[in-house]
Amino acid sequence: MKKTIFLSMLCMLLLTTAATAVTVNSTQIDNFTGKPFSEGGGVSDRDVVTLSNTSRYEREKKVFVYRQPSGAEIKSSVANDMITTNAVMLEIPSAIDVTLYRDGEAVVDPDFAEIRTPGSYVLTTESNGMPVQILRFTILNAVSGAVYKYPMPTGFLVSEVYLNDVEQRYTPYEVDLTEEGKYRISYYCSATGVSYDLDVYIDHTPPELALEAVVDGVAKGPVDLGDLEGNTSIYIEQDGEPINYKSTLTESGSYVITLEDQAGNTTTYKFVIQVYFNVSSLMFFALTLVAAVAIIVYVLYSKKALRIR
Repeated sequence: MKKTIFLSMLCMLLLTTAATAVTVNSTQIDNFTGKPFSEGGGVSDRDVVTLSNTSRYEREKKVFVYRQPSGAEIKSSVANDMITTNAVMLEIPSAIDVTLYRDGEAVVDPDFAEIRTPGSYVLTTESNGMPVQILRFTILNAVSGAVYKYPMPTGFLVSEVYLNDVEQRYTPYEVDLTEEGKYRISYYCSATGVSYDLDVYIDHTPPELALEAVVDGVAKGPVDLGDLEGNTSIYIEQDGEPINYKSTLTESGSYVITLEDQAGNTTTYKFVIQVYFNVSSLMFFALTLVAAVAIIVYVLYSKKALRIR
């Protein structure tokens, strides 16, 4: 009897040990940190989502984290290759030197906490003396002509596309933006389930001026700029020097005019206004001629008067 009881207790002990081993072995490991999700301040797999071997998403802070070979971690409010009309936040640790480029030009003293200026951005660092890209993203104006398509960032899928409040057909990986109008693009990260929206009015039409007086780059009289469209900026150079806007250009010279609308579309005109005679100049020459004739008559009359004496 005692032998039977001992064998039963031994079996129960073995089963309990096996169950414990199964429980321990089933602990989920974070591929990003190499630690169980229960470690590290109580962070769980619901709070942190591993996206790749070098990136993760933190739900509470709503940031994407990109780990560098040095171990430094860059945090961003946008994912790599994302397009947005909102300000972007980057958190850069002091242990890493980075350079932020906008449209190919290095940004001087960037405010990483709030990047608002529209443009195409690339964040880089150096490794073994070579530049390494960390992150790239695009900020658009609410009205923009800067992009013609939106390829989804890696791991993201399109869920809805509306153009001028009409639902459009779409592919899950890219949205065509060649047609002008008001877009609302909804998409989501398949790993986190978090949804995002891009609301933007696409305008690819560049601003124009009639410049009716200009023929083959030459004007033989005044040039009218009065048809300048609203919300369009204008920059004028005369003989290489900037001048203030005038609704009519009257002085002779070589001109370069650059227009830019609120969507960022630009147009440049180059032309020459030749020397010409307007009403004022004709009156000047007429008065000059009258004065010259008067002087000649006076001189001749004076000579004749001297002979008579």
